[in-house]
Amino acid sequence: MGDEFISPQALRRLLDTAQPPTVIDVRDDAEYAAGHIPGARHIPADQLARQLGQIPHDRPVVPY
Repeated sequence: MGDEFISPQALRRLLDTAQPPTVIDVRDDAEYAAGHIPGARHIPADQLARQLGQIPHDRPVVPY
């Protein structure tokens, strides 16, 4: 895994492709409920380490 950054515009373009990235929303429950990227998987930051094995790695992973 690399530490790379992606702009919101580039992410939007990637989400419209045949192989979109896996988007992980690491914010807390209230922030997620207030709004999130459609299709994003919600895994709060304090649970991320425990759930890493459940995240598919067959495509790029974009946490936010």
